[in-house]
Amino acid sequence: MHGPDNEYAAWARTRGMSLVDVLEEFPSVSLSLGQLLTSVPELRPRTYSVSSDPDSAAGTVDLTFMLHSGNGYKGVCTGYLSGLQPGQTVAVKAEKSDLVPPKDEELLVAVALGTGISPVRALLHRRLALKERGGKPGHVLLYYGFRSKATDYLYADEFLKFGQAGLVEVHPACSHEVPGKYETPLDLIDGKPRVLHDMLRSGASFFYCGLGGAIPKMVESTVQRALHACRETAISVRKLREQGKYLEEFFSTDVDAENLFQTLYGNKEAPIASKYQGAEMFCFQCEQTYHGTGCVKVGVCGKQPSTAWIQDLLVHLVKIWGWYNHHGQKLGVPENRAADRQLLFCLFATMTNVNFDDARLAHYCKDAYQRMTTARAAYEAACAAKGVPVQRPALLPPKESVLLQGLEADLVQEGKMVGVLEQFQQNPDEAAESLAQLLMYGMKGMAAYADHARGRNKEDAAVYQFFNEACALLASPERTDMGKMLDACMRCGSTNVRVMQLLYECNSSFGTPQPTEVPATPTPGKCILVSGHDLVMLDSLLRATAKTGIKVYTHGEMLPCHAYPALKAYGNLYGHFGGPWNRQSVEFPHFPGSIVMTTNCITQPQPSYADRLFTMGPVGWTGLAHLGDEYQDYDWSAVIAKALAMPGFTGADKKFSYPAQVGVERPPTYTVGYGHEAILGAASTVLKAVQDGQISRFFVVGGCDGYEGFRSYYTDLTRVVPETSVMLTMGCGKYRVNCVDKGTIGSTGIPRVLDCGQCNDSYSAVQVALGLASALKCEVKDLPLSIVLSWLEQKAVAVLLSLLSLGIKPIHYGPHIPAFFNKDVIAYLEKNCGLIHVGDAVQDAKKMCSAKGMA
Repeated sequence: MHGPDNEYAAWARTRGMSLVDVLEEFPSVSLSLGQLLTSVPELRPRTYSVSSDPDSAAGTVDLTFMLHSGNGYKGVCTGYLSGLQPGQTVAVKAEKSDLVPPKDEELLVAVALGTGISPVRALLHRRLALKERGGKPGHVLLYYGFRSKATDYLYADEFLKFGQAGLVEVHPACSHEVPGKYETPLDLIDGKPRVLHDMLRSGASFFYCGLGGAIPKMVESTVQRALHACRETAISVRKLREQGKYLEEFFSTDVDAENLFQTLYGNKEAPIASKYQGAEMFCFQCEQTYHGTGCVKVGVCGKQPSTAWIQDLLVHLVKIWGWYNHHGQKLGVPENRAADRQLLFCLFATMTNVNFDDARLAHYCKDAYQRMTTARAAYEAACAAKGVPVQRPALLPPKESVLLQGLEADLVQEGKMVGVLEQFQQNPDEAAESLAQLLMYGMKGMAAYADHARGRNKEDAAVYQFFNEACALLASPERTDMGKMLDACMRCGSTNVRVMQLLYECNSSFGTPQPTEVPATPTPGKCILVSGHDLVMLDSLLRATAKTGIKVYTHGEMLPCHAYPALKAYGNLYGHFGGPWNRQSVEFPHFPGSIVMTTNCITQPQPSYADRLFTMGPVGWTGLAHLGDEYQDYDWSAVIAKALAMPGFTGADKKFSYPAQVGVERPPTYTVGYGHEAILGAASTVLKAVQDGQISRFFVVGGCDGYEGFRSYYTDLTRVVPETSVMLTMGCGKYRVNCVDKGTIGSTGIPRVLDCGQCNDSYSAVQVALGLASALKCEVKDLPLSIVLSWLEQKAVAVLLSLLSLGIKPIHYGPHIPAFFNKDVIAYLEKNCGLIHVGDAVQDAKKMCSAKGMA
């Protein structure tokens, strides 16, 4: 239930329903004694903040509480206290507070909600006493929130006296004074951020006292938003905390009050940082994130909290490192290509389903920190040589001792201070931060493609320059500018077009892909299975095993490798085993040989095959054998030895024994090799089929596959489109499409389901579109073409940004909307970029097929 007028909010405002109320109002509900006892909260000691100054009111202690009895119930402790008579004895226990209040001479900004005014009153009494002794107490700026002035403005007469003495400036916020207007202290700060900013700029401490739960994070967000609104970079909530100048004392509250505050404050959704305060981890970079919102206990991918935090720290270091690279190069510092490659490698290692090895990630953090300090020294030297002042990124580097020691527990703590939630906390514009996350995820995907391409030395200085520039932007105050972030996302997309071209050139060094039929059945003999994306690594393995008698099978997105002449020429690249990445735990136990994971996506290894699973490059899982990070490090001897020790396939194995995917019929062969060269090479045939009505529409359907049943949408769409359709598919999403037999285009023998290659071969799909438009003498937007993308991880994000940068629209995408897309970002992309979220396959097919151009 959302919005200020839902039924639950109405109850919270007026009735305050108790468990007894619910049982009486709904007599059909029955509870056993056990259920009742588990529903009734434990009665705990009630603590109160002292609201008097012990020095100026010696011998007495003031407590402040409010008795709400409008619903007929009184609080247990407040009801007891309100019934006491003078002279009665009360059992109390004094608990020492962890709060260290600011010195009486220091400036103070305080936000108090309800009886949270207690410690503020005590501090003001203390400052009044100091003034009366001739001292100079610091001024207090107080934002005080309560329900109504007439009944809830506690100590109003005292605050008048404090104000007349020049001690305090009170800004009251009445939540229930005016019908329909719910005003809080946070609204007052948002309305005039300069007032708060000027106090903090003058050295004031900040003190919040009031409701607990998610409210303290909302207060923190408001303070940070005020600082950003005033373009303040020297002060942040994090820096105030480090200086001991951000103070909090909050108390537990009933859920109704907390939910009401969140629902009605500004009549807007609670910030992400507030929603997930205290989460054991937070990650929402992939499509399968928990409940479509964020993984907060353990990743759906298997990522542990420690891994998530260390990865966040690594990304943070990369941003600062890139900042110094970018600004140093602007002053003439030479480019360091080895460092640039490692920067991309680090981003690649933080992608979904790549590296789960905390020890290796800790090593990458240490290395990144050392490279960052080298870049910083070079930048500072250039500043000195040019006579220009040294600038610093807006992001603070972690503690040097923590990075150099590399203790994983300490790295986790550092990661918590710079993770995704902290980034949303520091950025007052959630839409801008959403785009900042989109940019980083696009950079991660592009980093993976660029890392593959350099296997054949296919690099471009402009690509590395963009990475450093984008890191510099993300490490600057400009990340709060939605316009600049949107522009950076589009530039990320256009840069990725270049990277996909480089990767195409890398892969084409093995020859132009040719239409090839690949067996999906075993052949007797020893065997090795290769999964991932890297053709250069596959080439190295095929060369190493060429004379061993070992057959090499592909898995996942390695299927298109069978179309490359140079790879086929080795003679030991045999067939294809299995389907998409997400079926590893089901399929790998049935493979009787070594298994090599060259890139993403790795899932938690099962004991039945973990001892024969090898990782390489940025891929890792704690406990698995790792072959090395760089191409020159790879030694295949352990992989070959394990394969020779395994039974391999026998003559009795007529088909693979792993279970087929539910709802998908496993074909005996796959046909691959329909890149843009093969399709455009048959352009005259294709054009004639269009003119003769044998082709009514082209569909580009592909991307990532995953676990959800809703991904059957792509299979359903392939089945329901007209028989005159042609499906171009790529990525592991192809396994939702290539299981459907759509026949051939007339008598040409060309299949109607064309495998264009891996996910990066979206480049080929674009080339096909451009080639067809040229042949038909029209623009791409006029082609009978529909693009339907399936996304999961960050490579798909990079591809999406590439298509957006090319102005190709509309683009249908799914199965779910990215959790990191803020509602304003979604609205913008749908309105201006033609992004369409997929729905019902039958209805979507009808709409696409009824259109004349792209749809």
